Amino acid sequence: MHRDTEIFLEECLTKAIVDGSRVLNVGCKLDTWTHKFCERLGALTYDGMDIDDGQDVTIIADICSYPQYPPYDIVICTNTLEHIEDWRNAVHSMKVLTKVDGHLLISVPSSEGPGNIKGYHGYPSDHWRFSGQHLAGMVLDMDIIRYTHTHYNMATSSICAKRLAGIKYCYNFEPEIVSKPA
Repeated sequence: MHRDTEIFLEECLTKAIVDGSRVLNVGCKLDTWTHKFCERLGALTYDGMDIDDGQDVTIIADICSYPQYPPYDIVICTNTLEHIEDWRNAVHSMKVLTKVDGHLLISVPSSEGPGNIKGYHGYPSDHWRFSGQHLAGMVLDMDIIRYTHTHYNMATSSICAKRLAGIKYCYNFEPEIVSKPA
């Protein structure tokens, strides 16, 4: 977990929001910090979803396959979306898995600003770089609570949004493509 992402989560997820909540962390194989953080704030349950087994992974599944789980109060996806080829279905699934009035938090390496990561960092793969405008476009059908662009140790764009009643599948943009080195 990158420090800029930790700071974003600390700013967005207060005890009042997390206490008694069901939390889903998407793409958490290498992330143990978020589980401990949510536990400290009183999360009722914490599920970690990843395509591979890991320390805090409780659901081995592909987020793009529309997992059939009851909606969560909080859905978190940090430093993962750039690794998912079908990012549109991933974001749509995360919205479906977020309760109405629940929170969706997405953080990605940014395509803009100092410290941006233009190069390939593939585990398990690396496909995209998103700008802040891209993140905002992903959640046009939600109430944006907070947007940040930071560059503590790398450029990161993060967004926290509250789900409204309807979900739209409306992503009319293409993020920057990352090329795998030869």
